[in-house]
Amino acid sequence: MRLPKIASWLFVVALVAAACGGGTSTADSDEAAAPASTVATTAAPATTAAPATTAAPDDTMADEMAHDDEEAPHDEEAPHDEEATEADREIEVTMSEFAFDPASISVTAGETVKFHVENVGLVEHEFRLTTEHAAEEHIAAGHADHEEEAEEGGHGHGEIILVVAAGESDSIVVSFDADADYDVVACLIPGHYEAGMHGELVIAA
Repeated sequence: MRLPKIASWLFVVALVAAACGGGTSTADSDEAAAPASTVATTAAPATTAAPATTAAPDDTMADEMAHDDEEAPHDEEAPHDEEATEADREIEVTMSEFAFDPASISVTAGETVKFHVENVGLVEHEFRLTTEHAAEEHIAAGHADHEEEAEEGGHGHGEIILVVAAGESDSIVVSFDADADYDVVACLIPGHYEAGMHGELVIAA
């Protein structure tokens, strides 16, 4: 009868040991197989990249740009045509064989006019403001003084003379004061006036 008691005691001890050992393995198993969701919640959140922002303007660059603007040339510093500034208005004149365009020019006494003269002809022509009487005398004298007058630089014997080569252009400023008595625009290069190269000049009061 003694052997069965010992066997019963050993059986109880084995059950207790099994129970203790089984509890430990179950805990270890549960801890090893923890749900992925649990791990995700305990992990640190992934760092999100900060959104790109527009860089503030560089103060140094802005200062340099402002300095450049100050040094840039302005309109008031640009060169000016003094003759154009002095003139009250401008008139375009074209010369050819053998005519002036326009054929009649009107100005006002007291005004200053800048004439832009273009020679579209094949030979040299002149733009001369004179009187019909002076032109007739010039022709009657056989154009004797023509070269001398042309060399006087635009003002020969009270006349306005501008000689322009073929295909070229030039300009001259004329002030029509109270004493101006011009009544003809003419080209007195020998043979040109006779060929009809003259026009009317009217000075209105």
